[in-house]
Amino acid sequence: MKKQVIVWLKNGMIAKMNAETIPAMSHQVHIPSTAVDLPLVIVVKHQGLSTLIDLTGMNDCVVLQFGADRYFTGATYFQHCNTGAFMIQSQARFILLMPLPLPFPLEETEEIQLKATEA
Repeated sequence: MKKQVIVWLKNGMIAKMNAETIPAMSHQVHIPSTAVDLPLVIVVKHQGLSTLIDLTGMNDCVVLQFGADRYFTGATYFQHCNTGAFMIQSQARFILLMPLPLPFPLEETEEIQLKATEA
């Protein structure tokens, strides 16, 4: 399902984009790399503490992580990992995969908001 993603920045600016969203209903998420365009939002729906995200075969990206309060908790760069398996474990409740280069300074990231896309 497509959603409008708004990333609020510390400098008062915002970054808006449309992104596919997928739910994480279990502790492990496999992203079919050939069928997914970035940006992509993973919304964690299970009650567990962490989620294992399989990024095997994905293009280079940044994995932005946001807590239940939707505030930024950290980022992981995924670069040049297209040989072999690659997974990350996250305690985030909202996970945004963004293509590189980022359209905004990473250090300015503050909060995420999801809205239904306008028809």
